[in-house]
Amino acid sequence: MMPISSDAHTEYMEAFARVFARQILRKYQWLLELAKRHRIQVTLLQSIVDFLDEIVHLRKEGSRLDVGLVLENKQLKLERSPIEVKSFHIHDKSKFSNLRNIVSGSFLCYVVDDKGIVTIRKVPLTDVRETATLTLQNISRKYETITFCIRMSNIEIYDSGELVRIYKRGIWTRPNFVRERIRDLDSKGFPFDLLESVMKLCIKLSEKGNGGVFAIVKNNRLSYCSSMIRGSTFRKCKSYQIPESQIMEFASLDGAVVMNIQSEILGIGQKLEPPPSTNYRREAGRGTRHNSAAMYSGAVDSVVFVVSEDGPISLYFGGDLFARCFEELFGSR
Repeated sequence: MMPISSDAHTEYMEAFARVFARQILRKYQWLLELAKRHRIQVTLLQSIVDFLDEIVHLRKEGSRLDVGLVLENKQLKLERSPIEVKSFHIHDKSKFSNLRNIVSGSFLCYVVDDKGIVTIRKVPLTDVRETATLTLQNISRKYETITFCIRMSNIEIYDSGELVRIYKRGIWTRPNFVRERIRDLDSKGFPFDLLESVMKLCIKLSEKGNGGVFAIVKNNRLSYCSSMIRGSTFRKCKSYQIPESQIMEFASLDGAVVMNIQSEILGIGQKLEPPPSTNYRREAGRGTRHNSAAMYSGAVDSVVFVVSEDGPISLYFGGDLFARCFEELFGSR
């Protein structure tokens, strides 16, 4: 084998550096944007993200480790905490596990300054909301800062009240942009409120690691589908008359939950059986469930939601993929 010349080696290393730089920029572009918006060092945000990446592993299996973290700025008006600890650097992760879940953001939260130094503060009662997540979102909005909500192995980052990033299954994903996309379907006769409520159910299924299929049709009857539940029939009923937990149980069955645009559930455990001649776009590398959903949306005037066990949520309309939520977990189209 001929030895590589110094010029060729230099050219190789420069090409490798360019590829590596592009990958890093793609991965952390959102951090650069946050740092620029809040006029803070990107290295501080990177330190916080590194901490977040590791802290989900601090909890023992089966135990909780809920943390609420707030980035300090001039507007922030939190109060002195009844629990006092010596300030520490965010790299010292053991301090977080020592206090377990009592600094979750529901009443007490960690505050990190521009040097990465962490203290504990109390949330004013006027800023407290029903849950720690809502409280941290409210703090982010009211004080125009960044907050970090850690719940078990999931993390949410809020910027001035807007959800900007989600940590799921070890991957940082974009927030649910699908909410804006489904507004386009409202003009096509599918009520936005109904689509949004189904999307919320799908997100909860995704967070639990459960799969499911919802088909929203304009007809008031079942078309091109058959029951996969032997010896039973389902009587049409309004979805809002059924507890959310029960609908999620329906979705966990084999087959689809079929609803009409009047928010009535027409059937559960339905096998989607569109005609083989249906014109649709087949996605390479996707399973039967996804392609059946695409095919069904091409045969019946419908929107079909597919929740994968590994996280992502796909929407099919008109025989094609319309949108995908948590795409990073599934790979690009």
